[in-house]
Formats: sequence, C-alpha cells, structure tokens
Amino acid sequence: MPGYNVKVTIGTVNGAGTDADVYIKLAGVNGTSTDQQKLDNLGNDFEEGGTYEFNLSGVSSVGDLNYLQMWHQGGASASEMYVTKVHVTDNTTGKQYDFDYSDWINNNVTALMPAPGRAASYAVAVYTGDVHNAGTNSDVYLTVYAALGDSGRHLLDSSDNDFEQDTTSTFTLKLAELGALSKIYVESDGSGSASGWYLGNVKITDNATGHWWTFNYNNWLEDDHLTATISPSSSG
Repeated sequence: MPGYNVKVTIGTVNGAGTDADVYIKLAGVNGTSTDQQKLDNLGNDFEEGGTYEFNLSGVSSVGDLNYLQMWHQGGASASEMYVTKVHVTDNTTGKQYDFDYSDWINNNVTALMPAPGRAASYAVAVYTGDVHNAGTNSDVYLTVYAALGDSGRHLLDSSDNDFEQDTTSTFTLKLAELGALSKIYVESDGSGSASGWYLGNVKITDNATGHWWTFNYNNWLEDDHLTATISPSSSG
C-alpha cells in the first residue's frame, strides 16, 4: 500500500511532551513534497519518553527524501515539544530514513530535519536601515523558498541585541540543500515597545557553495503591514 510509516520519539527531558496538534511534511531531492500531514492516533500521543507510530496511507512517494518538516499548532500556552528522532519508511520503495534531532520544536516555528547526508547551513545577514527609530524589539521570522522546497518558518534570534538601527544582524540556519533561492517571506510579530522596523535588506549565503542572494526591501514593517515577500535583487 502506498504511503509512509512515521515513528516519532519524544525525549525524556522535563516538559518534552505536548498536547498540541503535530504536523509533518516530507520533501524529496527532486523538489516535490507531500501536503502537510497531521500526526494523530486514537489516544494520547507525544508524551514524554514515548515513541509514537503513524501510518500516512495513500500519500504518494516523493522519491529519495531531502528533508522533513515538523511543527505544532494549538495546545496549551507551553506546547513546545522535545523530539529525539523521527524514523520514516517509504512504503512504496521500502527505503528507511532516520532523522536524528534531539532538540526542542518551539511555538510558531518549523523544525527542518535533513535526511542523512543532506544537511546544509546558510548564513543570514539582516541589515536594519539608517532611518530614525528603524530598529525593533519584535520577534522576526524568516521563511526561505527555493528550487528544492522551503525552509519553513524560523525565528531569527541571537545572543546579541538584534535589529538595531544601521546594524547588520547575523544568524545561521541549519537546513537541507535547497538549491537556488527564489524568494523570502519576512514576518514581524509587532510585539514590544518599539515594534516598527525599517528593513533594509537580507543577504543569504550557502555556506557550502558560497553562492549568495541579496533581497533588497528598504521599507517599513509596522502597524497592519508586518510581512514582506521579497524576490532576489542580485545573486552570485
């Protein structure tokens, strides 16, 4: 029978389980992907220390896997989950994949787990413009779209004071090989006392190949305009 078998192991750290709805998406190395699939059995899934099995029957194979994405929605205010690993079997081809993770999946973000041998990292440099009150204290999220899929929603956060006026904030995204970038989606959640933000540009570099893409914006994200979809201005 076509489809996938998915086993999710939850860690034994305090608060590792979740009562939120959990979703998964599988992406192939040829750029195709499944629709999002809800992981749900009759019972209490995703408890601390447990392994939970799900059958995604009728889901067509996307071929050799490049990565999987996992995220959760709803649940209590503290609905983060700690995933140790995910085991996926493609029932069509018989191939099996182990995705080792051992980390938290936090609220409002997507965990991207590369298939074995498919890991890649990207340097993200975000320039905040040099205009009055350009900086922001809001949370900023980034989604990258590319030839082989998308990154999912990632929080841009470091130990520095990010997104200050006339500064470049740098981050590293640990993803899978995505190929040529086609656009990015930037979101501010509008929180904090200084929520308006003047975004200058974003530069993303594939750390393995050195290829880079610059996304110029030079405009405000504020009030009822807190998102921006930006195509590459230059690349190299």
